[in-house]
Amino acid sequence: MLSVKQPKVNTTLQIMDVEENMILFEKDEMDDTAYFLVDGSVKLYAYKGDEEHDLRHVKKNEFFGEHEIYSHAPRAVCARTLTPCKIIAIRTEAELEQFFSENRWLSGKMMEDMSQKLAETNKAIAAKKVADTSTNVVLEVQEKKTDTGPSTRRIVRH
Repeated sequence: MLSVKQPKVNTTLQIMDVEENMILFEKDEMDDTAYFLVDGSVKLYAYKGDEEHDLRHVKKNEFFGEHEIYSHAPRAVCARTLTPCKIIAIRTEAELEQFFSENRWLSGKMMEDMSQKLAETNKAIAAKKVADTSTNVVLEVQEKKTDTGPSTRRIVRH
């Protein structure tokens, strides 16, 4: 098997050592920080009711939470470390530019990752729309006029 070795990450930004099972962010938090995983494993997840649902496992040399650095929107998901990790927290667009200038090979990777995530989201939305249309309820209003009084209406569910 042919293996391609990725270049080493070089940065003047701080690399944090984060313990296993640490929550990095939670849904609806206002936080513009993007993260780059130097080493370890991180789980992105969401809750449906009280149930936790895994969305994606972030691996070495991958970005996560990068959407919020541009959108300044609340977090859409939660993130927790699965193993001890080395993580770079990128807090501003200027830091992101600095990180890319130090690691040119990663700017294209981030764009590829974001494109793939967008494609997966679009696919999920399309699947949900198909599922929603198959469960639509049709309501029909039937009006009956009478000679002695006002008309009556009846709603029929199909």
